[in-house]
Amino acid sequence: MEKSAQNIHQEIESRLLKSEPFRNSKNSRALLAYLLKCSLAGIHPKEITIAGEVFKKDQHFNPGDDPLVRVHVHNLRKKLDEYYQGEGKTDRYQLQIPKGQYNVQIVDRAKRKTRLDLLWDCCRRLNRFTLLFALAALAAFCLAVYSWSLHRQLRQHQIIDAHDPVWSGFVDNRNATTVVCGDHFFYTLPIDYDKRSVHIRDTWINCEEDLQHLIFPRNETGVKASGQTYFPSACMWALPGIIKVLNSSPRSIILRSSSQLTANAIEEQNMVYIGDIESLGLLNHYVELANLSYDIRERNIRHWNHGDTLRFATVANEDLFHKDYAVIIKWQGPRSNSILLVASFFTIGVQEACRYLTEPNMLKQLEDRLTASCKQVPKNFLMILEVSGIRQAIAESKFVLAESLDPLVLENLRKKVESGFPAKP
Repeated sequence: MEKSAQNIHQEIESRLLKSEPFRNSKNSRALLAYLLKCSLAGIHPKEITIAGEVFKKDQHFNPGDDPLVRVHVHNLRKKLDEYYQGEGKTDRYQLQIPKGQYNVQIVDRAKRKTRLDLLWDCCRRLNRFTLLFALAALAAFCLAVYSWSLHRQLRQHQIIDAHDPVWSGFVDNRNATTVVCGDHFFYTLPIDYDKRSVHIRDTWINCEEDLQHLIFPRNETGVKASGQTYFPSACMWALPGIIKVLNSSPRSIILRSSSQLTANAIEEQNMVYIGDIESLGLLNHYVELANLSYDIRERNIRHWNHGDTLRFATVANEDLFHKDYAVIIKWQGPRSNSILLVASFFTIGVQEACRYLTEPNMLKQLEDRLTASCKQVPKNFLMILEVSGIRQAIAESKFVLAESLDPLVLENLRKKVESGFPAKP
């Protein structure tokens, strides 16, 4: 049978007043008795009323100037905490005074359960197999949420889709990818002063073989290849965007200069070349397979197909106005490796071509142009981009050629490689 409110109040008051914290505290005993009386009567006492009824203050008492009541109520809370942590820790009913109030509350501890208690009660009602199933379902849900969150984070860093027709061979491929930067060849020439020499860059000379055809005899001048190389600004402009795209793949990325490239690496790895046409080195063979040739002295590109020849001539006005042509060539290599060449005569050509390959909105324009010409984006293709501008400031760019390349050309090359014949450098 449940006790009445009056009996509960009387029981609480009796226990508290007999306890050690309240036994010798006259003010706390009086304040406790008064607040319990107000609670039983349904009265919400005010600070000034408590001051008069309990502490016998007159009508001149000002709560704003005198914190008497607040101090005693604070002390009363401390004594209640002390009691319920000691003598009263097994009491069913607990008296509380919420902060900022003078109303007392009575809590039935037998009916108050924490969330953990409620969860434990729920678990006890379940049999063992149901509980294990519930835990497994909870774990699966947590893993699904974590996987979804991780997938969202990874998508923020993946700027190219794994199924993109241009980049899929690099992003979803078992081969490592080598990014090749075209470096410029230098030779040294001794001078008749303090045994010094100078490093010279000649755009007509891009390798040891070219050095053999100097217009002056090599044995008379002491000309020899220099150990110094130089990366043009075109590579530095384009490299960050290319690396971001390739980071969409879990495969490793290797960085090399074109002068360090070997035939074995070309046959076995994915290749991305960025740089000047004159610095292609061993990769120049893949330009020839695309029916292209170029003249470094005249700075023009020639493309022949079915007896017709197209000529694309660059324009340079004292390093101010430029009209450049960039070639973009994609091959499926002899061992299913992907080869992508991006080359031009000046900086603006490579810079703009790499933007078309790495910025999603421009990549779509490139793929739309291929689709319009070839009905789809082929695995092997050739594109020529005309770029006009002043130094590095690009004013206009447009594709003047987009066509698919015959895969049988590379298939024949693959068969030669597999039969033991080296690919033509």
